[in-house]
Amino acid sequence: MSLASLPTPAALIDITRMERNIARMQQRMDALGVRFRPHVKTTKCQQVVQAQLQAGASGITVSTLKEAEQFFAAGIRDIVYAVGMAPTKLEQALALRRQGCDLKIVADSVVCAEAIVAFGQEHDASFEVWIEIDVDGHRSGIAPDDAVLLTVGSILHA
Repeated sequence: MSLASLPTPAALIDITRMERNIARMQQRMDALGVRFRPHVKTTKCQQVVQAQLQAGASGITVSTLKEAEQFFAAGIRDIVYAVGMAPTKLEQALALRRQGCDLKIVADSVVCAEAIVAFGQEHDASFEVWIEIDVDGHRSGIAPDDAVLLTVGSILHA
């Protein structure tokens, strides 16, 4: 098959370079003593994600619950949904957790935290919730010095 005859869109990956990049990134994370959880929104490719996990990544990060569902169906259990949780998506998140997905969700405001707690109480369920802290771009999250950070933590803890 020639390059010109490939159906598009098509991903062309230099496997050797990909494996070298994955290994280099994992080595850097290991040297820093942190767990690497690659964001899969760029590749959306099960084979690339599997290579990252085999190299030592501890789980994955997704931008949509659809991505979480697809990667969970492919056998990946440890997933962070890295978007402030919208109350309308809690049912979908709970369904994944009840199927055995170790899904972590994110709170980025008091309203979000209150919705997660209320939903959990209503459905006799609990979530692992991470609080998003804004450390750079001011797109989302709570500033590290904002008292709201402690309020969100208290709501989730209680």
